[in-house]
Amino acid sequence: MVITGASGTGKDSVANEILKHPALAELNLKRLITCADRPPRPGETEGVDYYFVTPKELDEMYKKEQLVEKPQTTGTSRKGTPRKEFTAILKGEKRLWRIDPFLASKVATGIFFEEQFEGREKEDLKSLTTVVCVASPKEQIEGRRKLRDREKYNTKEYKLRDLQEKPNLDVLQKESLLVQNLNGQLGETVKEVANIILKNYAKGKERG
Repeated sequence: MVITGASGTGKDSVANEILKHPALAELNLKRLITCADRPPRPGETEGVDYYFVTPKELDEMYKKEQLVEKPQTTGTSRKGTPRKEFTAILKGEKRLWRIDPFLASKVATGIFFEEQFEGREKEDLKSLTTVVCVASPKEQIEGRRKLRDREKYNTKEYKLRDLQEKPNLDVLQKESLLVQNLNGQLGETVKEVANIILKNYAKGKERG
């Protein structure tokens, strides 16, 4: 299960709540953790939000083919995803992958799997994956960003990120399941995503 969305839509909050949702306990859903070559922001935790590494460490992981994609720039940092996480999925483990729109758009269209896997692995991962894009009104996004970053809020940084993400969000509008996350309605948003997960799990069991 992939959860994505623009910065400030609340995709992290949705992902965090999904992982402890009682209706999903039997699935033993775990977070698929990516790497970021920057220090943690306030409130972020190593091994929970990201694996925080140096730019050199991230490059070394890519050279050793330990990542499933070339590190991509989002805002002021680069991110990459450990290949071992997909090995676990193919063995039957369930993962919740919270990623930024650039990679999520490639996952939603299937391009990501075409580039990184072959044969049965590629087809299995395509069929097992669902992408949910969390969206919110522009003014609510801006308010959340200011509240989160406080004195570190940087308008220019977000303008750059929004410009980078727009083409990918346009793709996700067509290729993913859109879920609105409005202020004060996180519970409703989480319930909607949980229902999507349960329906997909039921379909997967039917397919065998």
